[in-house]
Amino acid sequence: MHRPNVFPLIILFLLSGCLPTDFWGARSPAACTREQIEVLADGWQISWSAVLEDDYIAEPPFIVGNLVILIERSSSTSSLARLRAFQIQTGEELWFSNQIKVGYGEVQDHDSAYFATYETSTTSVIDLHTGELVLEEKLPFMSALFALTLDNSILYWHDYYGNVQAMRLSDGEVLWENSLLPEGGRGGSLFVTANQRLIADSEAGIWILNAETGEMIEHFPPNSTADTRLYADSLLVGEANYGLMRAVSIETGETVWEKQYTPFIPYDPPTLYDGKLYFIGRKNEDMARFPSYVMAVAIEDGSLLWRSEAKDGVELLSGVDILEGTAYAIFGDGTLRSIDLETGEIDIILRSEALSYWKNNEGSYFPIPGLVASDELLFASFGCSTLYALRPPP
Repeated sequence: MHRPNVFPLIILFLLSGCLPTDFWGARSPAACTREQIEVLADGWQISWSAVLEDDYIAEPPFIVGNLVILIERSSSTSSLARLRAFQIQTGEELWFSNQIKVGYGEVQDHDSAYFATYETSTTSVIDLHTGELVLEEKLPFMSALFALTLDNSILYWHDYYGNVQAMRLSDGEVLWENSLLPEGGRGGSLFVTANQRLIADSEAGIWILNAETGEMIEHFPPNSTADTRLYADSLLVGEANYGLMRAVSIETGETVWEKQYTPFIPYDPPTLYDGKLYFIGRKNEDMARFPSYVMAVAIEDGSLLWRSEAKDGVELLSGVDILEGTAYAIFGDGTLRSIDLETGEIDIILRSEALSYWKNNEGSYFPIPGLVASDELLFASFGCSTLYALRPPP
């Protein structure tokens, strides 16, 4: 699953030490004045590109079926986020949705038919094939969501008071509601597994529910991590206290392994490929620094396979995604680079003259450069107005 991420302003504030003094001023277009890329590796081609008029790409693109979908913001009214979908192979724009307020978003997997999002007290679901609003639900006064997830027929959410609810997308009917212990409301993530288990991970522990009935199957004491992701329907992996990475079993609630890898997860979660997790991280001795390492870890026991840094020491701006057995990431000098999955060797593929992110952007909402891979193409955004569909050498 590649899911769109939260806008982590507070996290970046803590990591960077401080933001520009005029952070809350108007967005500066200086970083995006020359949107051109130079291909530096043999055989790579720009299959197609799409330019958003008066908008910029706010977060890494994501893929559902044959669509690549953007979360974008207006340069003039940056508080409004919207969705736009393109056909993967041709770049044809299929729909544009400004019907909903886009905040935290969730897609269950690459075959999802729906996209769910919540912003303040409103939860919305759209049909990803048409861009039409399917469901809109306003929460009670003073309530708030901590997490949501969905499959192709049901929306699940976990609210501030510890309630978990299942709602049918076709008609908005509440199928069941389970009021967890009050402390179950603090923090958390939700996941639906293939065997119809709903996993609620919070500061109060791990809750295993029957996704069809809401009946509680198991509750394990607190042993989870911050910003977790579910892998292989069995392990919650995420960033633990003091920069640790931890894997927790949803079968037993026990820690399977815990390592001092200082991962950086808020932008993109680790990518699982062939039994290995690939992610970006910081130096142990400098937690305030932006990530500069790419790491490969065995998901079974957490053993470090390699840790690699660009020869020129440039920081990373995106998570890692994989196309045809090679990993890719965007770096702080505007380069897209390949990463060998066996050795960690890093090579430059292309360079973008335009690059907009937290360090060089003065707007209220800074963009998050990112990429995502389909079966044949690599889609990259450098935080400006252009999405590039890149084809590797045959």
